[in-house]
Amino acid sequence: HWVVGRFLSKKEQNMAPARSTFHQFVVPPLPEYRADCHYTSLPAFVLPAEAQGFKACEMTMERRHVHACHAGALVHALEKWDFHEVGAIDWQRIDENWAAAVKHGFALVPDPVKTLA
Repeated sequence: HWVVGRFLSKKEQNMAPARSTFHQFVVPPLPEYRADCHYTSLPAFVLPAEAQGFKACEMTMERRHVHACHAGALVHALEKWDFHEVGAIDWQRIDENWAAAVKHGFALVPDPVKTLA
């Protein structure tokens, strides 16, 4: 399993063994150079039902789905938090952030099941 938080070139992806999974946390998503590997979808959230007035859609998402980083920014605004998650995250606040997202009605978009050939 490879957890990826930045672009990986074809050369870098080729360093992974066959049948590896690339867990992506990078926007835009990685080009899928390897047919013998699995690429997860970008982590995403469904906007809460009460969220109204959103007139934009994300580049790789269905309507009312947002990238996790954008959902995080919305949760921070709703909570009126004065800290941010740019750069390294504070792992000690992960549970707090998750609880706030759930409280406000955000839900994870399930990763579609993809099988390797």
